[in-house]
Amino acid sequence: MPALLSLQIEAFYVGPARVKLEGFIHLQHLRLYDGALQLDDAARLSSLRTLTLRQCHLPFSFREFVDILAAATGLEVLRLDGCLRTLRDCPGGFAKVPSLLRTMITLERLGELRIGREDCALLSHIMPLLDLPHAVLISISSIRSDSGPLHDLSYVLPASMPALVSATTSLIFKIRNGVCTVSRNANDPTSASSESTLLHAFMPDRGRAGAHAFGHLLDVFASAPISELALEVESLDYYDTDLWAHAFRSCPRLQHLHVSGSYGSPDDVFAGLELASDKSCPSCCPSLATMKIGTSDSPLAASDTTYGSVLRALRKRAAHGAGLESLELCLLGLACIRGTSEEVVAILAPWERSGESTHGEEL
Repeated sequence: MPALLSLQIEAFYVGPARVKLEGFIHLQHLRLYDGALQLDDAARLSSLRTLTLRQCHLPFSFREFVDILAAATGLEVLRLDGCLRTLRDCPGGFAKVPSLLRTMITLERLGELRIGREDCALLSHIMPLLDLPHAVLISISSIRSDSGPLHDLSYVLPASMPALVSATTSLIFKIRNGVCTVSRNANDPTSASSESTLLHAFMPDRGRAGAHAFGHLLDVFASAPISELALEVESLDYYDTDLWAHAFRSCPRLQHLHVSGSYGSPDDVFAGLELASDKSCPSCCPSLATMKIGTSDSPLAASDTTYGSVLRALRKRAAHGAGLESLELCLLGLACIRGTSEEVVAILAPWERSGESTHGEEL
């Protein structure tokens, strides 16, 4: 069948299907589920427009697979699920000789990349090689493994993805139970890729690793027009003032911020907002209009310095004409406060020095 353009094989219940592609000289679209490719299929894979491999055995070495990607200049859609760990020299999903001294791999036509159930450490040796100038839909999901911790999750994303970054207007981080999930929204609500999960990855621990991931992934989107940022974590204790200052400086167009956690206080959020403002930018994120800190179901702790941190940040912004239109602050022992900057300052001012909480009515 030399004229065949599209081929789909599913062998879930009959064992791996051994596939030879050499006879399909015009093949453009391949979907293979639970199959086993052959060594001489490399050339045919590189000529495809769409490639989906799920739970397949890949007979190639790590270097050979990377060379296949480099040659696949016409590839428009790439979906890999649970395949990379079958590469000859990647036992358990970890490349024996991962370092490749080669130029970047530019896939000019690739618009969609989905990778599922692959090892973070292995991905970190492939993704930094990828330049995807026009990709608008990227989804990466890793598996839990023992191949070594990866503290910088930005390495499991393509090194360059300018189209996706420039279209991203909101980022939602959920970092709980050793798992980091990052979702994004695009500025084109009519696009099928306007809302998607960008990354779902396991981390080595629940503390500092999550904070590191948050900071590094914000660097990836430093040039994006982020107007909305949300962070949901177990504990805010590792998210210090410097990290929050970095977050605010990374999102100069920020308009809406939502922070929630099961433990910790919001002191560093407001201290970071104050620190991010300097002489060159007296009011960082000048368009910031709404902040929601904590939730009524999971209020945050109030330390002796909480009220002072909140009040200093609000007063400083108000002095430069950048007061908040809405602040919702939910603290333990204090009914959720809602109001403008001025209204919240008026409510918290009496407790600024004492640091005592109150059970006042909601605004």
